[in-house]
Amino acid sequence: MENKTAIRTNVIDYALDATQLSLDYALYFIQLTQDAQPRFYQWLARFNGLAVTPVKRSGDYLVLFPRKTQLTKIEGLKFTPVQFNQTGQAITETGKRFYWTHVAQLLLNQMSNQPVVQPQANLTAQLFISLSDWEHDDAFHEWKQRHALKVQFNWEGDLQLTVVTFTEDKERKPGTALYYWDAQRNWMRRSLNHQEKRLYQMGNGTNDKNLVNFLSFKELSVYEQSKVGVIDGLLKSLNQHNARYLKPGRQFRLATFPLLQDYRIKLQDKMIAWERLANQVIYVYADSTQKFTQTLAQKLVMMCQQSDQLAALNIRVILSDKAQLGLNIQVIRDARNNSDVTEAYEVGEPSQIIQHLTVENFGKLRGPRGNEEIKWQVPDNRDLAQDNAVIKIAQELAIKADLRKRRLASISRDLIQVTNQYQFFRFEYLEQQNDKATYPKITVTRLTCDCNGRLTIDHTLVDLQQPDLINEPAQVCSEVAVELGKGVSYPSAWATIDCVIQHGDQRVMITQTPRQLMPLVAELGARVASGDPSHMLEKTAIRQALQQLLELRLTKLKQESRQVDLLMESATDDQTWLSADDYVRQLMQIQKIMEDEFPIALTINDCYQKLKEHGVAFTGKIGMAINRDLECEFGFAFHRTTRQAKPYSLFNGFQKVGLLNIKGKFHYFVGSSQPLKEDFVRAIRLRELRVLQGDDQTILTIFPDLASMMMVEFVRNGQCTVTPYVVKYLKEYWKREQRLAKSTTKD
Repeated sequence: MENKTAIRTNVIDYALDATQLSLDYALYFIQLTQDAQPRFYQWLARFNGLAVTPVKRSGDYLVLFPRKTQLTKIEGLKFTPVQFNQTGQAITETGKRFYWTHVAQLLLNQMSNQPVVQPQANLTAQLFISLSDWEHDDAFHEWKQRHALKVQFNWEGDLQLTVVTFTEDKERKPGTALYYWDAQRNWMRRSLNHQEKRLYQMGNGTNDKNLVNFLSFKELSVYEQSKVGVIDGLLKSLNQHNARYLKPGRQFRLATFPLLQDYRIKLQDKMIAWERLANQVIYVYADSTQKFTQTLAQKLVMMCQQSDQLAALNIRVILSDKAQLGLNIQVIRDARNNSDVTEAYEVGEPSQIIQHLTVENFGKLRGPRGNEEIKWQVPDNRDLAQDNAVIKIAQELAIKADLRKRRLASISRDLIQVTNQYQFFRFEYLEQQNDKATYPKITVTRLTCDCNGRLTIDHTLVDLQQPDLINEPAQVCSEVAVELGKGVSYPSAWATIDCVIQHGDQRVMITQTPRQLMPLVAELGARVASGDPSHMLEKTAIRQALQQLLELRLTKLKQESRQVDLLMESATDDQTWLSADDYVRQLMQIQKIMEDEFPIALTINDCYQKLKEHGVAFTGKIGMAINRDLECEFGFAFHRTTRQAKPYSLFNGFQKVGLLNIKGKFHYFVGSSQPLKEDFVRAIRLRELRVLQGDDQTILTIFPDLASMMMVEFVRNGQCTVTPYVVKYLKEYWKREQRLAKSTTKD
């Protein structure tokens, strides 16, 4: 039985049976030359290939065929028959290998996110799930686009979902990889002959990104279109259609791991950001060459001057024509992706602290070219000081002030004492003049603070070709390079490293991973369906369910009573049992409302609204119990039970900071301090902790301090930061150093 209190991740737990697979399938390892690539998929179709997946290097594939398939040679293609029990073994003279994750991908590629749909051969090398609502028009280019989720097992067995955009292709050039939408299976499939009515090429062609929410569970339809909903459907399909290939008692399921340490999140009120700026003046100025910057600056100042909360803290916001001594806000245009805009970003003098706002981002500049408008505004009857976007300005100004003064004035005394015990290192990959350089040059930024919060920050250029190992930053950088192995020469590998923290002679590296926290998916889907607001219920079914629930409650009350005989002698009916029970009283109230108000059939949402009008709530202990019992016994609920914490939560870990061990590697996650919401745009990612100097005990010892250094409200605006808050200071320091270097070069 699954442990419902453990932490669930996107690591997939399964065990395939090589003998059972061999009864139905033949497996081939295929190596291609570049010239054979265009003919490869037609060749697979000719021999009734079932599924194909790439194996590490471009041109190597693992292909699934029906059993007893006999292949014939083709120029530019070399194939090797392999057995399922050869996973992890060398299968060619050059030592090529395949693993169970490749076999699992071959099974996955034949699945739809709809379990009722039977598996079918799929000669697209990846699985692309694209739902019916995921098509849209690009009016400017007069083409259609469709986005999809690429679903794949990575080499560690994690199930990863990535959004991919497909753009309509009307030219149909020979040799181009084109795709079409299979509406029955919700697939984007590779076209073998380019004869389908509408074809797409992989790629976007615009700056607009297509997004798919990690999770939404307001109603069933939006749940099914979230990443979690797609995973739910695919896991059900895998288990339903591949049960005979799994070892006894095993399924494809989200792996669970016990918590080694966990901490409830406690944050200060984010409004404390303004208290740190009390009794100060903030000057707002704009790029005078742009009309939108002036407009936004004036609007911001006017609204700040109308703020009662800023007035109470004696924070004055003044419009200026240039940066002044002290705190400043510069309003500019975003020149990064707009050739029509001139870069106006000012670094400022050492005595000037400048936070930058762009009209496009903060000001929400929207509209067709030539008719753009600033859409940013604060809701009516709300003080500007409570606006999240404006609070973020205050937080950024406070951090920059700390850096300029080299003092942690924004940090509590207790947290300074924790921070004081550590050194922090961050790494910036420098572009190499020689692209083939094996060992790159890395800038290492380092931060320490004393017991009074005084900061020491510096940076060192490390040439990994000849590192100066007497220098501490070079030592740390060299240790990181060893951990990266062959990835040391790739900028993308260095970008996954958040920082290294040092405690005495012990060092731990924090790295990003594709792993993420997951809810109890199978049960979540069932609960979303049972409380789906649009689901229709018949009054007779509701009546029967309520009556049976009442009888079940009565039986339970009688069984639990220690005075059954005495009460039964004096009671002529069941009212003695019922009158004293809150659960029963609310249940009978629902029965009466149902008989008086409900039509013959109505939606769950209509039921909920009518009950709400008569004062019935499902947020209290009794209401939640009734709702949960209806769901368990009769398959429907008047209100969603998805966020209930009892008898167990479907979202274990989502509101904690926790440490766990996954396959011998330490990982941690940082949840939210806020109540569970029904929409998660992004997943909660797991980060790995790797020991550079020390042992496993090092991580167990430092993690409580690491957790406390992430429970700060000022980095992510009312949420915990996912790395020690000091990393934010290192990023801001290096950003300023780069800007200074850039401005010096211009001069």
